[in-house]
Amino acid sequence: MATIDDADALLMWSYEAAEGSLRIWPNLHQAAEALGWPLDRAQAAFAYLAQTGFIEPMAIGGVYALTTTGIDAAEQRLGNNTERWSDRWAFLKLSYERAEGDIQRVLQMWKTGEQLEWEPGQTENAFMYLEKKGLVKPQTLGGGYSITEYAVDLIERATSRPSSPTGTMPPLSSLQVHIKDSFHNATLINTLIGSPGGVIGSPVTSISTVSTQEVMDALDELSRAVQAADLPNEKQDDIEADIETCRTQLRKREPTKSVISSAWQSIKAAAGAILQKSSIATAVRVIENYLG
Repeated sequence: MATIDDADALLMWSYEAAEGSLRIWPNLHQAAEALGWPLDRAQAAFAYLAQTGFIEPMAIGGVYALTTTGIDAAEQRLGNNTERWSDRWAFLKLSYERAEGDIQRVLQMWKTGEQLEWEPGQTENAFMYLEKKGLVKPQTLGGGYSITEYAVDLIERATSRPSSPTGTMPPLSSLQVHIKDSFHNATLINTLIGSPGGVIGSPVTSISTVSTQEVMDALDELSRAVQAADLPNEKQDDIEADIETCRTQLRKREPTKSVISSAWQSIKAAAGAILQKSSIATAVRVIENYLG
């Protein structure tokens, strides 16, 4: 029969061997060797952890995986002060921001990771944990996903008390999200602090989390609305010229945002009521969010 100390030792070894993730599977034989135990002692500790839901057998030969319960227990032992722990909540917080709290909006997992300047493995680690917790939901092949109602509730409860933990989520005020901006030429630190009335809080440094491709798509949608509108040909041509100015900038490696902003103001002045239509409300919001 395993002792609590043995089970605890195996759990902590497993956490480090798995790098705090669900996607890396430790091996019980390697654990026994690393801990200097006979195999039967490791098997007893393993049986206890499996019975209590901290680990899950995955294949013959002693291969197993941590569960989110096991990860949470290990990180609690470490004082919830690990980079992996912070990563997951940074990913969720940025996902909430990008979706504007909308559970119907489909995001791209790899794009969220790219904005956080993460390697693919780091992105996958955070996503797998959040999925198991019911906070994100896969939607398409290739990394499409959405946040869940549970995620919205968790983030909004955390926003109402930004200096206190919410469940296993750290205080929002303690999280720093390193975001790569849409220009792909700078890294800014966006410390989002929850505040009443805000979606998630007021950023110390304002930064767009909208990609250039999303803006391109929004401009295409706007162009179609302009072409379908009953406008004089001359005015349509002027608006299309300004839309093309925005596109030209967005194709550059380092777009000049002031040029895009100036063209957008001209579009708004000329397009008038077209921009008020609900059918292109999302496109307008994407452009406005990009420009900040």
